[in-house]
Amino acid sequence: MKNNRKKEKAPETKSTNQKSELLKYKNALFDSGIELPSYSLMIDEIRKALDVSKVCGLIFLSIANSSKFEYTFGWEAFDEILKFISDRLKEYLKTDKEHSPVLTVRNVRNDEFIIFYFESSQYHNLT
Repeated sequence: MKNNRKKEKAPETKSTNQKSELLKYKNALFDSGIELPSYSLMIDEIRKALDVSKVCGLIFLSIANSSKFEYTFGWEAFDEILKFISDRLKEYLKTDKEHSPVLTVRNVRNDEFIIFYFESSQYHNLT
């Protein structure tokens, strides 16, 4: 005789799955290796800053030949380089009292940084 009942997941499994999904979502929006948010996470803050300042400067920084570097020295060494660059950019941007720079990465686990400079000093520094 067959048991026709559907098997239900245990409550712990659902909770574990939800936590796993939340972690995936967070990892897609914030690069914990270089401690920077992705552009998609910051878009609302950038829009708010544009509403206040009306003018925005943009710097797009892409690491040249990054795939060759990663292939030659490994992903761990490449991650260290990205962390170093991220730390220097954050350090430099903290010294800018005239503007309100916002530093993001284009995508998580990527070698492209985006810096937004806003004209208004009324807008607080987000980084």
